[in-house]
Amino acid sequence: MPTCSGAAQVFGCLPELLFRSPSSTQTLRVVAVDIAAIDSKPDILHVLRVKLARRNAKLGSSTFGFVQNTVDTTLNLIDDSIRRQWPETIKRDTITVPPVPLYKVSDQLLLKNSHSILDNTWGRSQKAFTYSITPYTPPSSARVVLAERKLPEASIFTRTEDILFCLVDFELWVEECLSSWLAANMSTSSASSSLAGLMQKYYAMAKKKYQSRVEQMSVMLLTLFELWVALDSIVSTIHPLLYAYPPEFSVELFEPLLLRNRTELERLSKIEHHIRSRQSRCPSNNPSLSADPSPEYFAVRFYDQSSDLQNSRTRVEQDAHQAWRAKFQMWERKKRDFDILMKQVEEMECGIFTPRRVDRHGKQYVGRPRHDKFCRKCAKEKSAKNIDISKHEWPLPEDETMCKAVIFELVPPESIVSWRDATFFLLHDMGRDRNITGLPSKQVLLSYVPLEKCVQRKNRRVTLTSSVKPVIQLHYL
Repeated sequence: MPTCSGAAQVFGCLPELLFRSPSSTQTLRVVAVDIAAIDSKPDILHVLRVKLARRNAKLGSSTFGFVQNTVDTTLNLIDDSIRRQWPETIKRDTITVPPVPLYKVSDQLLLKNSHSILDNTWGRSQKAFTYSITPYTPPSSARVVLAERKLPEASIFTRTEDILFCLVDFELWVEECLSSWLAANMSTSSASSSLAGLMQKYYAMAKKKYQSRVEQMSVMLLTLFELWVALDSIVSTIHPLLYAYPPEFSVELFEPLLLRNRTELERLSKIEHHIRSRQSRCPSNNPSLSADPSPEYFAVRFYDQSSDLQNSRTRVEQDAHQAWRAKFQMWERKKRDFDILMKQVEEMECGIFTPRRVDRHGKQYVGRPRHDKFCRKCAKEKSAKNIDISKHEWPLPEDETMCKAVIFELVPPESIVSWRDATFFLLHDMGRDRNITGLPSKQVLLSYVPLEKCVQRKNRRVTLTSSVKPVIQLHYL
């Protein structure tokens, strides 16, 4: 056990004495005796008293009686010492402020050099005074008024005077009114295209304003995915087959978001719940909507359930048969014209041209005979060989699975197109920090000439393409 003498030594050794085993009452007794033996300044005594009392309180009822008596005696001695020194301490620390000397107290002051100032002040006080008020109108922008039960139009972002106010008002509408609007429009097919267009317009404006602001960007993403959840709910209600396919997103996508308040976190929780619910409902072997066509492909199964698509295929095949017959008739007609011309060519002979002229001496000159460049036979043969006919290609694939997928892409439902484009927009435009170039394509279905007149809704981002040129574009046939 350390030996302490004097206030400094006891104070310095106190931590070692106080932080031994809590059950060591002997330690407490030694500390109490050492403290009682010193006579130090009030501030040090106060600290020692607090530490000793705290240690005594920790031991509680386990303290021996003779130790408790020693502690009580020591605390009383410390209190007496503090009370004895306190008047001296107050006296020592008291600061006496001397009175301000006043050599002359009088209400009669000459103020010899202040006459003009006082006279001017007195004269001004006798005149009526009017404060000049300049009207001030603080700058303000009109807020965007959005109806609770009507989906905002995408044009609000171009008509507004202050785009930042417009963004905040729109985000507030999504937070407070989207759910009630969705409940009233759950089966409205046209609402899907409106939502998809609104998402892209909002993103284009918000990205400019929120760039490099992490919290605002997080709110933007939260708003966009709430709109996507509404879109997904509408399309899934109209086409329940969509429930059998993955939603393309995982909840890990939202981990980087920086959301500050509880309301935003609750909104995010609803989005994650929706995605998990969609994932749990679809079989694990079903392909993505953006995968290559297969028997389990969404478009193929949708075709099997849709009489409209099957009727569209019948019309496409009828048009193809009619085009083939017209092409065959054209070929027969042109072949007949070719045969007639070639028969005439066989019966003709090439023209011979013999140059004749007169030289400078006036003597007539006859040149060597040669082939006439205006030969009628050659001209007729050339005309026959210039007869051509464009190639005809059967527009639909031979493979039945591919054929069904093509028919679906020609006349897809509006809501499916909106859902697929909006999903691709979130994955590609927002989910990637750079563009990824896919495999080169030789032909896009939407611009394929034999089927171009059958295409509906050409303005879309996702469709089928071919890595092989169509026959009508080949040069060696």
